[in-house]
Amino acid sequence: MFPVIELSSCQNIVILHESSDYLIVDKPPDLLINSDDKNNLNTLQHLLMPKISQKCKESEYLKHGFHFIHRLDFSTSGVICLGRNKHASAVAGKLFEARLVNKYYVAIVRGHLIDEFTSVDFVVGYDENCINTNKRMCSEGKNCLNPKKAQTKILVLEKGLFDGDPATKILLKPLTGRRHQLRVHCHLLGHTIVGDYTYSDRTDIRPNRMFLHSLRLILPIESEPIDVCSIDPFTNANFKEWLPECVVNQMDTTGVESAFYKIDNFIFKTSSKIKK
Repeated sequence: MFPVIELSSCQNIVILHESSDYLIVDKPPDLLINSDDKNNLNTLQHLLMPKISQKCKESEYLKHGFHFIHRLDFSTSGVICLGRNKHASAVAGKLFEARLVNKYYVAIVRGHLIDEFTSVDFVVGYDENCINTNKRMCSEGKNCLNPKKAQTKILVLEKGLFDGDPATKILLKPLTGRRHQLRVHCHLLGHTIVGDYTYSDRTDIRPNRMFLHSLRLILPIESEPIDVCSIDPFTNANFKEWLPECVVNQMDTTGVESAFYKIDNFIFKTSSKIKK
């Protein structure tokens, strides 16, 4: 369905959109975006080096070859946009800063969410106990440094079992862009993302990956409107551990029945409580 960069590395990268200004790809899980360590070749930047061509002359002057307009966690897969020149990157960056970009993620979380719609309004800050490793965020307590407003919409897609335990597939739309925001919010709801080693207190080690995927990205750029959607990887065909038993909402429908329409239009309410 989408072109793929065939690389000598074990990782192949699916191209979702390509122009002289932007390169949007489907990032594999467990992959760094970039690294200051020149010997670390397991990065998205390194794998995409074959895509740096003469038409993007500015790339050869960039430290990492591309402008990284936004980021994804090491463990998170999915849609990510890279700028191929300074001007285009600045245009997209301003849209992110103004919160005019629509981002949608799909995840499988532990347990069954009761409500079809959930509004999450928990601040996200740095966990002082992990400040040196920069690996964990938090939302409350005296050790939570520089907490900032963070809001997320959640819509239930399917309910079922993951490896025999209750689990729910959800669509998430972050209204803010804090580090680890979706992972922290799911954890605080009492529904930690399947395979999230960090926020399960290092107990969720059964899956071979974290089940969080950047699914869709809408960038309202006047000269080049972008609406890119990748394929949902979390299906029974791809992961036999996931057994959906009840479909609540679908993403492949149109109009008011579409999960994307529903999550866009349900009214955000600041009523979520942290599960103790």
